[in-house]
Amino acid sequence: AAARQVFARYGYTPGPSGFPRWISFERAAGVAGEILFGGPFGDTAFRVRLDMVPIPGTRDIRVLPSVRRVRNAGRAGFERETGMLRMWSAQFRAALRDIKNAAANAGTR
Repeated sequence: AAARQVFARYGYTPGPSGFPRWISFERAAGVAGEILFGGPFGDTAFRVRLDMVPIPGTRDIRVLPSVRRVRNAGRAGFERETGMLRMWSAQFRAALRDIKNAAANAGTR
């Protein structure tokens, strides 16, 4: 829930999910992204995948981000994901910090 709220503030919408192991969020690449990464048919998006790894002996999880560009985003059977360099994941440090703070303040339910 914390990740959904935080990524929505950054303009991302929920994407495909393999919950509880991973979730993803995506947003359109925009004009610059289409020029740099797009194909001839457009519809390029950036997808952030958050892999959730339980930390043994605790109730905590480690969140590992990875970034992919997706051509033909939203076209079932035609999407093509390409992993991006690890440095792209660094831009989400602030978002991950916000998720950590929101989750820590959620308390137990």
